Amino acid sequence: MHITRRILARCAGTSILLALGFSVQAKDIHEPGETQLESRASIEIVRHSVSQSKPIRESAFVYDLARDNFDLSTYLDRHAPHLKPHEEAISHWTGYASIHPRIVLALMDARSDVVSHPTDASLERPFGTLSDEVGFNDQLSDVVTRLSDRFYNIKGMQRTTGPSLLRRDVESDASPASLVMASAMAENSRSIRAEDPLEAFETRFAELFPEQAATLRGQETVDRPEPKQDLKQKSDRSLQWNYGYNSFVPPENMMQMPWRQGYWWIPNGAHANTGSGYPLSSIDVSYDWPRWGAQTYSVAAAHGGYVRVFSQCQVRVTNPNGWATNYYHLEGIQVRDGQWVNRNTKLANYANDRGNALCQGGSSTGPHLHFSLLYNGQYRSLQDVNLGPYKIDVGRWSYDDNCYNYWLYNEYRNRSICAWNSIYNYGAKQ
Repeated sequence: MHITRRILARCAGTSILLALGFSVQAKDIHEPGETQLESRASIEIVRHSVSQSKPIRESAFVYDLARDNFDLSTYLDRHAPHLKPHEEAISHWTGYASIHPRIVLALMDARSDVVSHPTDASLERPFGTLSDEVGFNDQLSDVVTRLSDRFYNIKGMQRTTGPSLLRRDVESDASPASLVMASAMAENSRSIRAEDPLEAFETRFAELFPEQAATLRGQETVDRPEPKQDLKQKSDRSLQWNYGYNSFVPPENMMQMPWRQGYWWIPNGAHANTGSGYPLSSIDVSYDWPRWGAQTYSVAAAHGGYVRVFSQCQVRVTNPNGWATNYYHLEGIQVRDGQWVNRNTKLANYANDRGNALCQGGSSTGPHLHFSLLYNGQYRSLQDVNLGPYKIDVGRWSYDDNCYNYWLYNEYRNRSICAWNSIYNYGAKQ
């Protein structure tokens, strides 16, 4: 047992470091080129930083609109008017990754001074050497997507392995937000590695957002805690493939399918928001999965809540109970920021051309809605979630459409429906 625990701890610790994007291959020991040496130095700096510092609160890291309805436009007007041309890009990508704009702006400024002391060079590369991409939008989308992937990878590893097995590895018990931000500060930056990465980030955050500085770090305070549930009651499959993210689901009568009631649409397999990794929080749906240029149809709110329009192609609806849903690849948005919508209210159409569907860049194979579930600003697995009478079994990995693994169980009809089959929208479960 003790040998198993030590091996598990060592493997899990290494996996978490890999999740941070650092190379820990054995050849680094024998062939320490500059890149490998920098990676190893960054790992040690991150370990030291997270072990010595108060954790970054997850509630400050994620974008929870029910808790903190940050006004990005007003902030840029007052403090960074030179970033106004990039306002929609910042809103879009922070909404997509569900990472708070304050976190992203502070990281930008720490890496390039682009918020406080902009230059032509920093406006072209706002995250500096943290990204190999060139161009404001390209760097922004690259960095926030990687931050999101790292955050959920770390949370998943910690949940499945459990801190009790990993006490000797600092990163196993550390706040995922702390690990992500310490690595983002230390990566490819010798000057930042010369100081404590989290202290350096906190200093920059406090300079930009002095009124929120006190809420960045410390023990988490949760005003909407998750009810304690016995995970043993959940399916082994869902725990194995979803890192326990399905331990809490919305009320079964809260949500419907995200199109107008009375219509048949076609879903694909569940997947992570970014397309890889976990949790499997998202599905793509379309009336008939046409090619670009074809007719498209109305996207409707799956539940009641307040609207946030992140961009011309993305909307979130957030209920005061903490549950929220994202709607991406839209056009012709018909709702506005702060508007309350009821379940089944039309939000927009899903876009019929690539330019509108990807209004801030990205990729898409054709007209469809990308629909995602969040709670307290964090993406949540769709496992065991009811969208109307359909209870979802998400399968094993992103886009797993094998009907032995992924299905939607119609509790009205007592039968399972596979991916790529038409689904009737009854509304919320009665």
